[in-house]
Parts: sequence; structure tokens; C-alpha cells
Amino acid sequence: MEKKETILIVDDTPNNLRILSQILSDAGYIVRPCPSGKLALKAARAQIPSLILLDIVMPEMDGYEVCKILKTDTKTENIPILFISALDDLSNKMKAFEVGGLDYITKPFHAGEVLARIKTHLELQRVKEELTDNFNQMELEFVKARQTQELLMSRKFPSIPEVDVDIRYRSMTKVGGDYYDFFYEDGHLGILIADVSGHGAAASLIVSIVKIVFYYQKNNMLNPSLLLQNMNEAFYGNIGKEFVTATYLLIDLKKQKITVANAAHPPLLLLREGSKEIIQILPRGTLLGIKPDAKFQSLEIDFQPKDRLLLYTDGLIEAPNESNEMYDEERLADFLRKNRNLKPSELSEKLMKEIIDWSGGELKLEDDIMIITIDNKINN
Repeated sequence: MEKKETILIVDDTPNNLRILSQILSDAGYIVRPCPSGKLALKAARAQIPSLILLDIVMPEMDGYEVCKILKTDTKTENIPILFISALDDLSNKMKAFEVGGLDYITKPFHAGEVLARIKTHLELQRVKEELTDNFNQMELEFVKARQTQELLMSRKFPSIPEVDVDIRYRSMTKVGGDYYDFFYEDGHLGILIADVSGHGAAASLIVSIVKIVFYYQKNNMLNPSLLLQNMNEAFYGNIGKEFVTATYLLIDLKKQKITVANAAHPPLLLLREGSKEIIQILPRGTLLGIKPDAKFQSLEIDFQPKDRLLLYTDGLIEAPNESNEMYDEERLADFLRKNRNLKPSELSEKLMKEIIDWSGGELKLEDDIMIITIDNKINN
């Protein structure tokens, strides 16, 4: 059986209460008449009505005051309130809306008009509650997705004597599309950084696929170009119209060499001790998941004492400010030069703060941002 809506009528004139009660009862509503503002407050709190018809001119407590009190009480703040009054001037109507009323019905009222306005506002309230329920459910799902994503990237990064590594991540939504993973075995450290197209739950789902595919590349961890090639083959046809950019960095800690393969991802940046030059390491490679037979180049370079490496996603350099200027590669290079003496953790934290400030606050970020800073701790 469909639940009947309850209408609380507040009016100090008995005849108005009688007429409105009859109109609403005949229309199938449950009616609760109330002759004063103080009694109306008690009645509304005792049993929340579906809607309130509220007179303005009443002794002791007028309708404006009743409405204000109801709107400041978390228990009653969402009740739709429609004012009914013989006061027809604009100032009274404006005040009614200012204190939280949704509509204003002028006396003498007509049954058809009263019923039409009540029906409209009850429907709007139903839609609002439905949207709120859906939003709350989505919030819950996002929390679950966020927890899942945090688990995906929760593997503790090992303490490695030869390098100092710091990883920072900010998502523009509750779940994002940036991802990192690593491999460490027998003097070899491999770090994957990836960026899934899109944002939100869809991107986080593909992040799960990235993790699984990377996990099954155990036999290719020492061959960056082959690793990306095999990941591309796994993605093709399995991630819809989305795509993934990625860089895989392999550090041979014994030979002090780095090998890099890139899949249309921003370049790995290298800053050498005593040099102001920022070296961009960008091997040829295409987006992952677009072409089934894509090939990837790898580049090898010496990993010298006190070298600093920076991996990042494009949300860093493409972050716009209020003037729609991107942070860009030049500002990033200048930042790295100026902050060469900071530890990786200090640099990552300061850089993330700079990007957030540049964007006008964390809520203004238009893309996910990941920063991985790696220092070579070997001095000779």
C-alpha cells in the first residue's frame, strides 16, 4: 500500500484550519491541524510531516520565526514549508523565501491551487530525497573503490641502501587513474608509473587491470621495452576505448645503470650533481592499449653518484592556474634546480604543495598527480 503524505497545517484561524483540512483530507492526505506556532514546533519535532502549510500572522510566534527555528534544527530542516497569508505585498513574500519557505500562497486560497502546489513540492521533495539516497550510495561506493585502490598501492616500498625513494599521490576525485608499482630483486629495482585515461571509478577499474598485468610480467622485469610491449598486448581489446601511458624505470644497483622504456608518458627527468641541466629521458613508445603490435624503445644511461630522478604524471605539468596557464616543463625544471638540496621526501612534499597552490587549492586540481623522486645515495 502506498504511504500517504502527512500535511501539518499551522494557522490561528479555526475556519482556515477547517477548510484546509477538508480540502487535503478529500485529496487523500493525512492532515494534522495546529492552531499556533509553538504547538507547530512541538508537533513537527514529534513526528516529521511530509510538508507544512504555515500562516504568517499569528500571535506569540509568527510564521517567519517558526520557519527560522525549523530550518536551524537538523531534525526538521528538510521539511518543505509553504507559507499561506493574506499579506500580498512583495516584501512579505521576499521575507518568506529568505527564511526558508519554498512557496507562498495568498489568501483567500483556491483548492485547486493549494493542491497543485502541494503536489509539486512533494514531488520535488521525493526527487530530492531520491537524489540524496543515490548520492550517498555513490559516496559509499567511492569509499569502497578508494579503499580498494589504496590496497593496490599499499605494498611497502623496501628500504634500499643505494637509493632514497619518495612517492606522493593526489587524486582529483575519491578514486583516480594514476598508479605505481615496483620490482626489487637481486640488485635490480624496477619502478612502473602509469596514468589511465579518464577519472573516477572507471579509471580505478583499469588501474586494477594495470596491477594484474604488471604482476604477470615477472619474467620481463629486467627488460623494460619487452615489459611494456607485453603489457600493451594484454591491454589491447580489454580496456574499451581507454588507454594507458607509462614509464618503466629499471635501476641496476650493482652496475649503476638505468634503463628506461616509455609509453607516451612524460619524460623521466635527471638532475646531476653540480649541474643545472635537466636531462629528459624519453625513449620512443606509443600509448598502451591502442595498437596490438606496438614496439617500445629502451634507453640506457649511467646512474651517477648523487643523481636525482623524477617520475611524474601529466597532471603535474598540465595543472592550470586561474589564468589558465599550465605549470609546464620549464617551471618544473626551474623548481628542481632551485630545490636541489632538499631530500626526496621534502622535495616531493614542497612540489605537491606548489602545484596545489598554483591551481588555487586542492579542489581546483583538474587531474590526478603522482610524483616519484629517486636519489642515488652512492657517493663514489
